[in-house]
Amino acid sequence: MKISEQYWEIFSNHLKATLSNFNLPDQEYEETVAFIESAKKDIVEWPDDLTGRRDQQPVCVYRRYALDR
Repeated sequence: MKISEQYWEIFSNHLKATLSNFNLPDQEYEETVAFIESAKKDIVEWPDDLTGRRDQQPVCVYRRYALDR
């Protein structure tokens, strides 16, 4: 998917907040987070900067909004 570590952290935080909002039981919460974390090595491919390319700004409005939070 070629996203950066920073985008992964944003996604991960949103996922955890969403799961908490739905009041998942602890076991289901932990299993879901573990499953998603197991895919991280296949998803995170860019260097740890905002775009993965130091010469360009993020083009997605949602991403820009999420990074400003």
